[in-house]
Amino acid sequence: MDKKFFSYKYVKILALNSTLKTFKDTDKLMLHTSNGIYVGKLKEPVKYQKLDFQPNDDFQTVFHKTYLSFLNDGNIPENFEKIAENPLSIELEDVTLITANTRISIPYVELFVDQIIGYSKGSL
Repeated sequence: MDKKFFSYKYVKILALNSTLKTFKDTDKLMLHTSNGIYVGKLKEPVKYQKLDFQPNDDFQTVFHKTYLSFLNDGNIPENFEKIAENPLSIELEDVTLITANTRISIPYVELFVDQIIGYSKGSL
């Protein structure tokens, strides 16, 4: 029997995902990375009725529709096996990035979980 491995970081990310569901509209998530601290509201996942592009689609919508289309169209080669992985990213909106030198306001950010060093709840 093959050994199966897991990471405690994976378990913490699963716990974080459950914790995020308890946030209220006014709560902000603070994600600590090597680049700085990202402070923002959790972005609600969007469920698209159709995956075709519309003239008013923004960059993030086009990205998500392209990703979902790729998965739905079966573009993954048959000889590839899916591997178990951590949740890939956390999306924030109305974000302030706080670095050692400055504060930058950005409309949204998608952080891949391997970039995250830690997290907290609140605002700076």
